[in-house]
Amino acid sequence: MTAAPAARTAMAPVRVFFAEPGAVIMPLEPAQICPALPALGFRAIAAIPEGPRHYLVVDIDRSGLPLITAHLGPDAETIAHHGLILIAGLRTHGDISPDLVDGAAILTWPADCRLVTLEQTAAAGGVV
Repeated sequence: MTAAPAARTAMAPVRVFFAEPGAVIMPLEPAQICPALPALGFRAIAAIPEGPRHYLVVDIDRSGLPLITAHLGPDAETIAHHGLILIAGLRTHGDISPDLVDGAAILTWPADCRLVTLEQTAAAGGVV
């Protein structure tokens, strides 16, 4: 994975999708960016106190527009489902072009992030 560029310095409005109420957000330092879509960054893990459910917190940084944040997870199927919704929204609004960006590569990236998160969680004894 590749480190993300420096975070925005000015506070911009943020739209959050698929957020889990009560989740504790644990930032990643540095955030990781998607090789297929550099505007997409994995910046944190959201954990649910009631159980071992972890969500990927990803940002879509569209220059000059509000930051979009999505919580993807907790399982592979939900990550893929929400990822498809995000890709469809980005294509609909012209943020990504179907002929310039490979949707499958974008969907593979959060799945890989999830596997790394699961491995690190297991190595830490179930605590991230």
